[in-house]
Amino acid sequence: MHIAVLPNDKITESYKKYILSAYHEIGYRVVFHEMVSLRAIKSIENKSSEIDAILILTESLGSKYSALLPVPVFLGNANLVLMCRKALICDRSVLQEKNNLIGVTATSFASIYLKNETVVSIQEVKSRNSLGQMLKRKRLDYILMINTKQYGNMANINVEEFSTFNIKPIRGFHYINKKHQQILPQLTKALKNAAEKLSVL
Repeated sequence: MHIAVLPNDKITESYKKYILSAYHEIGYRVVFHEMVSLRAIKSIENKSSEIDAILILTESLGSKYSALLPVPVFLGNANLVLMCRKALICDRSVLQEKNNLIGVTATSFASIYLKNETVVSIQEVKSRNSLGQMLKRKRLDYILMINTKQYGNMANINVEEFSTFNIKPIRGFHYINKKHQQILPQLTKALKNAAEKLSVL
């Protein structure tokens, strides 16, 4: 099985062991391909694509695409978090001011959310680490990113140095290409076994 995974991301990396265990249990070898989520989704929507699954994807994003099928085993939750320089107001009103410039990682869930749900201006950067550094160096006043209690945040920065506001809770699931729907019952059972054995559930 060819599975898309975000490049250089400690949060999604942490879920590889569950996915590997589940696929091995049902007799599949796994090959991981590093790519951003939207590229993976577009690849799956192309019926000639070699991508069979996405390691982990937010429920709100995955549910928008008919070519994707969620494996109904909850893998983890997180928050979409607004991070602000300490001297600034940091609440939902920040997203309602079109003159505000908010940094996000290009093609990320945070970027999609800002484009669809807010009126702010957006600064997209390719690297999550660069995003954190831009906030620390005051090149940006605000950034929007995913933060988890267990694995930290995608920008790899100390959240205590900044003001934060939780914008939206998000839930993560493994998604497969719908062309593989025949393995869903087996995979669901195997992934649940892996999650219980490896202490996600």
